[in-house]
Amino acid sequence: MTVAASRRFTPADVRSVLPGTKGVLGQAFEEGKPIASKEFTQDPELRRMVALRACKIVYCIPLRHGLDNYGVLLYAHPDPNFLHPLPT
Repeated sequence: MTVAASRRFTPADVRSVLPGTKGVLGQAFEEGKPIASKEFTQDPELRRMVALRACKIVYCIPLRHGLDNYGVLLYAHPDPNFLHPLPT
């Protein structure tokens, strides 16, 4: 996956290519539902993103059509209580 749009990402973050097979991204794709994580600092894919280092929570929403994954919406915030998971 590549970054299509971002806010406060560094130029290096914007150029990043993420496989989306491990960690939060992989879990969101595999389960097909939004994933919130406060323990993503050791995430095998997201830990490379400099802009996320100050954040304490990420919320990943998979974008799907049928069984096909085509991207994610990824929100992150420095306040660990700022984002609340959507009801399932």
